[in-house]
Amino acid sequence: PGFPFYGNDFFREVGDCFSVHVIDNPDLDSEINMLTSYGPDIDEPMLRSIASSFDHLRSLADHGDISYPYSTREAVAVVKHLQKYPQDGILAAIHNVLDFDTFDDAQYHILGPMRQMGRQK
Repeated sequence: PGFPFYGNDFFREVGDCFSVHVIDNPDLDSEINMLTSYGPDIDEPMLRSIASSFDHLRSLADHGDISYPYSTREAVAVVKHLQKYPQDGILAAIHNVLDFDTFDDAQYHILGPMRQMGRQK
């Protein structure tokens, strides 16, 4: 998994204490199917947009452009927020999950495309 938790080298820190199994993120269609189970009232284009955006963020982490590898866990949190509070909209849901990154100017700039999702309607 490389650096799965806040940039710490997981294997260096605890790799000798656990039997570690690497589980890749799901492919785009599988992630959309999973997100649908958490947000059955959210339309498919929005779920696809969320899944695609998080897939893009993961590719940025793979290339070293950002340090935190956003996972399906964050995408699920966005969808669960939208399902429970649909009146909030996508931007509020994203901010609810990712606001800790707004304190880092470089990270906030990289997350800019996520803010664009709120303008797609």
